[in-house]
Amino acid sequence: LMQAAGMDIDAEELIVPKKNPAKIAAIPATPATAAMPAYLQKLQTAIAAKIAAADKAEADKLLQAAGSSVHAANAAVGLWMGKMPLQALYVMSKAAVADASNPNTLNNYASMLSMAGAEQLALPILQRLNQQYPRNSTILNNIGQAWLGLGDLLKAEQYLDSAIRIYPGHSQANLAKANIAES
Repeated sequence: LMQAAGMDIDAEELIVPKKNPAKIAAIPATPATAAMPAYLQKLQTAIAAKIAAADKAEADKLLQAAGSSVHAANAAVGLWMGKMPLQALYVMSKAAVADASNPNTLNNYASMLSMAGAEQLALPILQRLNQQYPRNSTILNNIGQAWLGLGDLLKAEQYLDSAIRIYPGHSQANLAKANIAES
């Protein structure tokens, strides 16, 4: 997805990206709980504008078949695993808009945004979740991963360390820490 977006990234940078001050400066403020639906709708509109019409039509069929936002969110994870990231983001964005109070959907959506190279858009969602569910190792790891993707290794380590303190066996947090140490 990063290459499709015109981002030329070498292999070493994929392990520990260089600090991206422009993206860091573009991080929106963490929305209040009441403002989260509007933030999610804004993201959904932006994603819908980027997806090809045929892919959108197929994703819309899947959304109709899913029947609920939870099933749609699960289908989005399947699309991601099936290497269809734009369709996955589109379906997950629809699921998040449909139920902006579901922490699992929001966390997974933010993770997808981070993995797609939109860490600055994921962080407001993750920070809101962290305020609502403090000391959750999954949320803390995902915040750390987002900061790592933005190249801010100090902030990344802060959140990754917190995740590891809560759950020492957290594989993704430990792998990220190892990559940082190796860099």
